[in-house]
Amino acid sequence: MVGIRPLVGILGFDAAGTELVVWVTRGFLVGLMGHALIEVASRAFYAQQNALIPLGASFLASLTFVILAVAFGFSVGAAGIALANGLAFTGEALLLWYLLNRRFTGVTAVRSTLIRVIPVALLGGLVAFGLLQLSLPIPNLILGFLALGVGGLVVLPFILPELKLLLKM
Repeated sequence: MVGIRPLVGILGFDAAGTELVVWVTRGFLVGLMGHALIEVASRAFYAQQNALIPLGASFLASLTFVILAVAFGFSVGAAGIALANGLAFTGEALLLWYLLNRRFTGVTAVRSTLIRVIPVALLGGLVAFGLLQLSLPIPNLILGFLALGVGGLVVLPFILPELKLLLKM
């Protein structure tokens, strides 16, 4: 979340407006992975000529969103509505993946990959963050790309099995 505030600062809001946009963005970021997983799981059902399950899950997610948005909107404000979106649609993703795993056992068996990749991803993120904290005499944009590249190189050896699998597709 390091980069949200400077990006919003470019838009010229006052301090209160900037803070509101930052918190709303954080609320939406909670559900970013959920939204991506919905797309993959829905297409898996569509490939099986089954659109009813994603449609039903979408209906439940929409209903959940409305309930959470009303509750969080009154108590937290705009950020609560964004959070309601993230939670409802992440719930939809989890439901779709659960149903997909029931139909095709083992489709969600990613434990060994997660155990290997999560610590290394955190390390890569820390390396990138550490590089961003340096006061080097180069433009921030170049420093950002440098940090991204070095962080990615740290992770690369540990994700080679997945990259090889992806290239075979």
